Order: sequence, then structure tokens, then C-alpha cells
Amino acid sequence: MTRLASADSVRDSASFDDARGAGLPPAAAQRVSNQVGRAFRGTYGAKTGLRSLVRGLAAPMLASGTLPETVIQAFQKIVLEHPARVVGDPRNVVTGVLQSDMLMEVIRDCVSAVDQQ
Repeated sequence: MTRLASADSVRDSASFDDARGAGLPPAAAQRVSNQVGRAFRGTYGAKTGLRSLVRGLAAPMLASGTLPETVIQAFQKIVLEHPARVVGDPRNVVTGVLQSDMLMEVIRDCVSAVDQQ
């Protein structure tokens, strides 16, 4: 059975190259992109999944000597260049904060938590 690429899985290869440069393998960058797409769609548990994924991927990157800011930038670039954000970046109904800003804050918090361990 052939699976067609969805808009969420079609990504700019430049962002994957940048993520790889920070120590993030292409398959891992694709997983993060898929999880970010789920979060933009509002899928139940997507932010929790993103937290787990970022923590799991950030740990070896930081252990290899990559600076925390470089790790954060690699993940945030995936959020900022995600096709779902380009189409529409919804605001939180209560706080008015953009979804992309909330996701980038989740990433910053997770990388910081891993770096402090």
C-alpha cells in the first residue's frame, strides 16, 4: 500500500539540514515535525508527546557537547517552518498566545530541564 505524503510531512529540507547540523538525525527531525503538526491540529496529548520527544532527543545532543541554545534553535526552526504554521497559527482562546509561541516555550522548558539534570 502506497502512502501519500501529507502536508504535515512535506518539509523544507533546509530545516532538516540545520537540525542535523545540531546533531538531530533526519528521522528524529521528521518525528518532531509530525508531533508539531499534531499539536497545531490540537490533537489530544500532542504537547505531552512533544515534551517526551524533545527531552529524549535533547539529552544525547547535550551530552555530546552541543550548546543548549543550539539544541533549542534546531527544534524551534522545525516549529517556525512547519507547513501548518504557515497556513494558520491559531491563538489560544484564553491567553491570546500564538500556538507556535506556546510550542517554542515547551521546547525551551524541556531542553532547559534536560540541561539542568
